[in-house]
Amino acid sequence: MKLPEMRKLIVLFFLFAVTLSASTRMDPHPRPHRVYANLNGESWVERHELAVERAQKGEARVMFLGDSITHWWEIEGRGLDSWKRHFVPLGVENLGFGGDRIEHLIWRLENGELGNQQPDVFVLMIGTNNWKIHDAKTITIGVDRVLSILRNHAPEAKILLHHLLPRGEPDSPQREKVNEVNELLKLLNDEQYIFTVDSAHLFLKKSGAIHKKLMPDLLHPSPRGYREWAEYLKPIIEELLRKTGDDYFAEWKQVKKQGEGVPLFVDPNTHGSCDPEIIFNPWDEHWYIYYTARRPHMQNTFLGTPLGVIRSRDLKDWEFLGYTNLGNGDHRPWTNGTFWAPAIIEHQGRLHMFVTIKDDLIPDRGPWGGYPGSIIHYSTSVDRPVDGWKLEGRMHERGLTTIDASIFKGKDGFQLWFKGKPKEAKKNELYAMKSLDLRNWEEADFTPSDVFNESVTGSDFEEAPYVFYWKDRYWLITDPHLGLFVYHSEDAEHWKFQGTILRAGGTRPFDGNLARHCSVAVIEDRAFIFYHVEPWRQYESKTPIFKQSLRNRRAVLQMAELKIVDGQLTCDRDQKLVFGD
Repeated sequence: MKLPEMRKLIVLFFLFAVTLSASTRMDPHPRPHRVYANLNGESWVERHELAVERAQKGEARVMFLGDSITHWWEIEGRGLDSWKRHFVPLGVENLGFGGDRIEHLIWRLENGELGNQQPDVFVLMIGTNNWKIHDAKTITIGVDRVLSILRNHAPEAKILLHHLLPRGEPDSPQREKVNEVNELLKLLNDEQYIFTVDSAHLFLKKSGAIHKKLMPDLLHPSPRGYREWAEYLKPIIEELLRKTGDDYFAEWKQVKKQGEGVPLFVDPNTHGSCDPEIIFNPWDEHWYIYYTARRPHMQNTFLGTPLGVIRSRDLKDWEFLGYTNLGNGDHRPWTNGTFWAPAIIEHQGRLHMFVTIKDDLIPDRGPWGGYPGSIIHYSTSVDRPVDGWKLEGRMHERGLTTIDASIFKGKDGFQLWFKGKPKEAKKNELYAMKSLDLRNWEEADFTPSDVFNESVTGSDFEEAPYVFYWKDRYWLITDPHLGLFVYHSEDAEHWKFQGTILRAGGTRPFDGNLARHCSVAVIEDRAFIFYHVEPWRQYESKTPIFKQSLRNRRAVLQMAELKIVDGQLTCDRDQKLVFGD
């Protein structure tokens, strides 16, 4: 299996860096100099401070969020009469700020405007003021981030995601951008917690031109426009209010630690802990787990995922440290990239990570993003295991799409394995590289063996290879979505297929489904396997996970002990874990 000719891994990464450039960034910030003349000179800061003060009381049942179009519901001579008649009786809060863009709303939400509020329904419309600055895809990414903040803050709430209202003439750049954004916003609708609504028909003639009696400046509704809009929205909001209080959150509360470390961990924000990679850090003598923080509380579950970090001294009690600085630098549960399945090794006082990165942040090219994926090398000093990660380089040329790296130290240096295929290929193959110092790499050939060999395993699909050395043997575990395949080798070159472990569900809480994507910690003569489980996923239905309910996409991390019985690697996931003092 030949790897495309390698370039030197100096900063050839420029091509990738462009993808995550300023064009996709929305750095949250306030607008301290904004003053609203149509509200008796109220300033942006004063409006924010009042919103923060009200948020401490937590009285809102319905919360509108947005820019001036939302703000003007409260303006005399615009939407105020309709606001009082239709929405105030519902227990409403208005967090619309004139002139705001998405990044301003994010700043406000992260600086106190949610407070103790736990509304049943959010009504969100934001992004029209970004049209000159950002493209449609970036605007949608920004909206997705707002949705993530709202879902994290109030998991039981429904969100009415309103399409941008039409603006400008039918053939204007403004209208074209709005239409592009609205098409992308449809991808964020999950019909469980996030519901999109389009009110454009209220304001448009058959020709596509805006009714100037309803929207005189081709942007903000008139009093009549607000009235007709309110009459359209109110029954939709009332229906969402009736839908609140389902069993999602009540059921999920049970996932919180059950005692005795089961489940081992659940991401407190995203509820989608996957692909655990365990590594010992000699700096603080803790075990660290880095994991993909999927977002099953969102329709956009698999993209825009950061890497979460937890640590433990004894493997029993785990501390959540937040998210790495990859893609954002501020530890938010969303990023300027999509990061999956880290592989990590410690060498000479540094941690080296090889992680899958996708350019996509929204599912306009499919739920897993489009072509390509790349294995990227980062490193950090052992004393900065969360926020010190810096780029080393790309591990292959762009002509190859790759996923799921595994890094281990063999007899002749380090080996890096990953799945990959050229763009025109139909099937992934296993690729390997070798290095003496983790910085200078060359292609490594595989000796034909049982690994990724359908004629031996009976499966044409495997991913997430993980190699470790224990009790005088090398072991390889892969994930075929059928439990975990096990191989063994004396030299990490000639591999023999053993069979499958952890296919049958266990009896521990939230451990009753297939074990997925593992890593292993070897401690003296014992070995512990760490894996993720999607407790509610329906594998037997053959329905892809991205078409299953959000409930079925949630995931937890679990841990069990490995044993060797008659030369075979085994695992009883129901066995109680016993640790020394």
